[in-house]
Amino acid sequence: MKTWQKWLLAVFSVLLLAGITLGVVWMVDNWSAITSNTTLYTQEDLDNAYNEGLNDAGYDVIIQYQEQIAGLQIELQNKEITIGNLTDQLNDALENGGLKDDEIEDLEQQIENMEIEIDTLEDTVTELQLLLEAYQNIDKLRVTFVLFDNNDETPYKVQLVDENGYLSEVETPEGSDFEGWALTKGGELIDDLTTIQVTENMTIYGMFTNTVTFMVQDAEYTTQEVSYNKYATDVEISIAGYTFDGWALTEGGEIVTLSSTPITADTTFYAVFSEKNTFEAITWNIPITDDDLINRNMSNIWTDGINIYYSYYTENNNEQYVLNKETLTWEEKTWYGLDGFNGYYVWNFKDNVYYSDNYVLNKETSTWEEKTWYLSTGSRDFDSTHIFTDGTDVFLFEYTAAFILDEETDTFNKLDWNYRTDIPNITAVWTDGVNIYWNDSDDSRVLNKETLTWEEKTWTGLTSFNGRDIWTDGNNIYYSSSSNQYQLDKETSTWTEKTWAGLSSFDGSWIWTDGENVYYSWREGDYVLV
Repeated sequence: MKTWQKWLLAVFSVLLLAGITLGVVWMVDNWSAITSNTTLYTQEDLDNAYNEGLNDAGYDVIIQYQEQIAGLQIELQNKEITIGNLTDQLNDALENGGLKDDEIEDLEQQIENMEIEIDTLEDTVTELQLLLEAYQNIDKLRVTFVLFDNNDETPYKVQLVDENGYLSEVETPEGSDFEGWALTKGGELIDDLTTIQVTENMTIYGMFTNTVTFMVQDAEYTTQEVSYNKYATDVEISIAGYTFDGWALTEGGEIVTLSSTPITADTTFYAVFSEKNTFEAITWNIPITDDDLINRNMSNIWTDGINIYYSYYTENNNEQYVLNKETLTWEEKTWYGLDGFNGYYVWNFKDNVYYSDNYVLNKETSTWEEKTWYLSTGSRDFDSTHIFTDGTDVFLFEYTAAFILDEETDTFNKLDWNYRTDIPNITAVWTDGVNIYWNDSDDSRVLNKETLTWEEKTWTGLTSFNGRDIWTDGNNIYYSSSSNQYQLDKETSTWTEKTWAGLSSFDGSWIWTDGENVYYSWREGDYVLV
């Protein structure tokens, strides 16, 4: 800047300050009008003023900016006076009385609100003063710190630095997803700001991680925090009855490769599946004398939520195996506390595994420990094959009574259901994951869990069927009875015909799953759904 320009700027500043001083009283009386009619200039306005070389337009912006600061300072002083008066009133009331409780509460609330307003005003004044200083001091270089989060840029701080000087440390922005400062969007993070030499006006970017959400069948599966312009880590999932094809940016959209899809904002990926429709013959490596034993006793296959087991016991035979999924081999398994038992009597509820009415499994030690249940009718013995659960509640359907489990007391409380008319055959009870149904030929009902009553249910497309042949692949509901094959549309309660390849005639009661694959096991052989 030339010498005469500096002198002109100095004279102008003196006149400007004098004008502001003379106008303070007027501004106090007319502040509401000023703030309602005067534009609150932004940093972008100041940028334009600075870039225009502080010409007449630039001076106008700075003058208005100074007026804004002066007005805010006056408003701040008035609020401080007001809060002082309110505090005096409150203290006087607390010491000498004279005010009701609700009036005191009102005073306290006014003071609290005023304190918040004062804090906000102080922050605003400080920010405006810092920005104004940056644009008035033309002999220094300006470094603007910008927060870059989810593709949004927000001004944060401004530093004035002598040419060839170094940056100072900056207060870390709030938020656990803040990563650090970089010279470019997505660039390498700066280890130490004080090592950055400033040779020109520059911008420093505060970088935040972006949240990547993985959705599987309308539910959130997992999330990752990924740096700007970096890549999400691959996530593999397995759902029985389906083949996982990959991830898409929209539901049912085109599959993308995670390792070549840079993340520049919060992003959601949707799992894409192709449905399995073919049953292929499978051969188990079964190390037992009777190779047909697994087929004849598929009901003895059970799971602890992690592994698949086969348990078959008679006086002359004790077969205990665990499935090696990689080799499809049934390997011998040793249990403690309960040496010989049938998987037919094992039942699961939430995270626990039970055997009959008297054992619970310690999964870590493979030990069956004694467990005591109670029935509100006085007896504690019950047939565990009459247990049914939808994952939320446990029901016990006995021959002459029905019960529901109270988890806190381990007690099965008797339900007020009539024998024969309202106590269903346990094998005919099934769930679609939301409701509990009972289908025995043309007798069809749904359980109202609020009133614990069975209400009539109407189906379309398949009106007479037995619930024992209902099965699921983890997502869809199917009915299979010999050559009658159907799939359920849950929203419309409609059954439509379904065609399977490789196995066209089978019963759903012989379908089982290990959580990843769906199997069919019966006398004619073993199959896996692919």
